[in-house]
Amino acid sequence: KAEGIIKDRQLGERDVEPFHPNPQQPKQGSRSRSRKMDSQSNNNKSDIESSSTSSSTKTDKMKSDNDKGTMAPTTPSDIPTALVVPIAIFMLGFVIAQPLYPTEADLNNRTIPYQITSAGDVMLDLEIDNELISDADVTIPGELLIRTAITIPIMIVVGLASRKNPSEAIPALSGLLVAIGLTQGCTSLLKIYVLRRRPNFYAMCEFSKETLKCGAEFRTALEAQMSFPSGHASLTFGGMTYLIWYFIGFTGILASPLPEWMASSTSSLRSTIPASSLRIIQLLVMTLPPFAWGCYVAGSRLVDHWHHPADVLCGSLIGMLFATVGYHVMYPMVTSSNAGTPLSAQPVREEKLPLVNE
Repeated sequence: KAEGIIKDRQLGERDVEPFHPNPQQPKQGSRSRSRKMDSQSNNNKSDIESSSTSSSTKTDKMKSDNDKGTMAPTTPSDIPTALVVPIAIFMLGFVIAQPLYPTEADLNNRTIPYQITSAGDVMLDLEIDNELISDADVTIPGELLIRTAITIPIMIVVGLASRKNPSEAIPALSGLLVAIGLTQGCTSLLKIYVLRRRPNFYAMCEFSKETLKCGAEFRTALEAQMSFPSGHASLTFGGMTYLIWYFIGFTGILASPLPEWMASSTSSLRSTIPASSLRIIQLLVMTLPPFAWGCYVAGSRLVDHWHHPADVLCGSLIGMLFATVGYHVMYPMVTSSNAGTPLSAQPVREEKLPLVNE
């Protein structure tokens, strides 16, 4: 056993490299380890340089995008945040008036207009004694109203904005939601406050000349007294007016100067048609179809005896007003050089203050 232990110690001492105090003459093993460490350090340096180069290129690209006025792409986490307020305004417009509805007792206390002659005959107000056309038989039913006033404008503005720049779809949709929400909210509040009787009031509330009272249920009797302003006219003109503003801003037809793509696409026409006449023609093409549809929907409410002329006129003005507000909350004036570009995508201009000499 002792001899085996001595042999093992001798073999272990042979395997151990002797220490060289002179650093100028290292052994081959130390040289290989130093070369390996040098290669690793070089690789780390190259990785750091490549990462710094890529980060600098990304920074330069972001700066160039800002200089061009393009909008940074919206991440999925930013989309709900950007739409929270517009969606809240949109939904609030449809429910804000519900807590303010009058009760059945308040509705019964309202005096129904009629007169009794000396012969005992009951005379009714001819202004509100028109025939009743049901919701299913009117010219523009409720489903068609929602499609033309809300659904189709949403599809158009989101589609055009996405084709131009996908990140601009959110501002385009937000402005339309704000316009529709404000329009519906104002219309509902005015209906509850005014409680004007419809032209078909007697037929809708089932007024009886024997009892001199309305026989319809509470919801129907309330609907018969919500004529001012017209909801069909306000919603339709809200959606159509927003489309008109968006078309004008998107094409830049009123911008000064014209966008490059607009000037190049109409260069052949400008050689034959004067510039002023060409702008008028383009404006008519963009504005007449939406405006004509709004007038048709508003006029149908008069034909169907659901509204008075003042109801339709006021509803149309409400829709135009809040559509203008909703568009210009998200976009600049259509006559500006940045027309059609959302305000959130406008380049930030740094103004240098003048130095004050002490």
